Amino acid sequence: DLGAQGVDLYYVTPGGRSFLDIPDPVQRGAALTFRLAVRNAGRTEDAGLVASSVQVDATPAAAFDVVEQAGGQWINLIPRAILAAGTDYTIRVRSGYRVDGVDAGAVDKTFGFRTVSETVAPPALAVGANETSAFEIRNLAPYQPPLIVSLNQIGFDSVDFLASVIDRRGDDFILWMTAAVPGENRVDPATTTKIAMDGTLDGTSFILDGANLQLVTGGPPIDVRSFRIASQFDAAGAFDGGTSVVAQAGCLDLGAVGIFLLLFDLCNTDGDFVSVGTIRGETFDGAPNRRPAGVTFTGLTREGTTLTAHFTADGYPLAAHSPAIVLVDDVTGKAVNVNYRTALSALADAEGDLASVTLTGAPVVPGRTRAIIVTDLFPIASVLVE
Repeated sequence: DLGAQGVDLYYVTPGGRSFLDIPDPVQRGAALTFRLAVRNAGRTEDAGLVASSVQVDATPAAAFDVVEQAGGQWINLIPRAILAAGTDYTIRVRSGYRVDGVDAGAVDKTFGFRTVSETVAPPALAVGANETSAFEIRNLAPYQPPLIVSLNQIGFDSVDFLASVIDRRGDDFILWMTAAVPGENRVDPATTTKIAMDGTLDGTSFILDGANLQLVTGGPPIDVRSFRIASQFDAAGAFDGGTSVVAQAGCLDLGAVGIFLLLFDLCNTDGDFVSVGTIRGETFDGAPNRRPAGVTFTGLTREGTTLTAHFTADGYPLAAHSPAIVLVDDVTGKAVNVNYRTALSALADAEGDLASVTLTGAPVVPGRTRAIIVTDLFPIASVLVE
């Protein structure tokens, strides 16, 4: 409590609670969110950190990206790599701040925290011949900024993703994520939610990073430019407590939603809307992440920047499924940045069964770009594009 006069930084958990110190333990890849509070003569000032002046020093050494939220009242320190397990860290945050847009002083505070330990075996995250590891990811809860929570928490809570591992290379993997039909163990064939995420696994701790996600929450769709999840799997392969989510979107790319954000000063100095919060996930096993019966991949064709995967399918109606072509850089193992929502289309044969799926505007480098052909959640084929 600052009382009538003072300046301080508070740590904000992924669940939205504020503390003067950082409660242990902290997820190894979690964004660290800090809130500025300035009190003057018993009044809380309209104050914000100056993002360009923020300095971060961590011991043991660790690199962070600084991501400002609207007005600088919050800043997020996003680790560039997974931190060491079961390790005590100190982090010093220094920054100038402004009150009512005018330089008013500086804040300098050191926090201590301990990262989670690794106590169970890591999950397999395996791509098998007939099935692949998969997850249901739901209960999205963006806690900062608070206005977003109050407007549509029911809608965010209704978000229900299905995701699967479609490529695995050592500790790196690609997760394909789309939306589920509410209350049913199947992919929503009509969804516009389609994203490939780069995953890094260290023990049971992981970071997922992806681009071009359209969130459908019951209101206007939200086009998210980048979406990041960091957490730790438990012994059952689930993740929950302390999971960190950071979503960023360009305010000018959001139409009417962006106008609302601008009116309420929720866009930062880069013109971005940034929201942080939490989410939970658990293992999923069903028809979508298994090899579909009666479906055979027959080949991939390319015409310029258009790729088409061809199939013979018996009893696999396109109207009930969501096929995809996902691109991976075969040298780096990273997902190629594609807006799958707009780039994917599919055709049925005369019986209504899956005949082909097409990816347009594909940024292909022959001999380097790998196309992973996905039926719902199962990677039915992997082809190096020539």
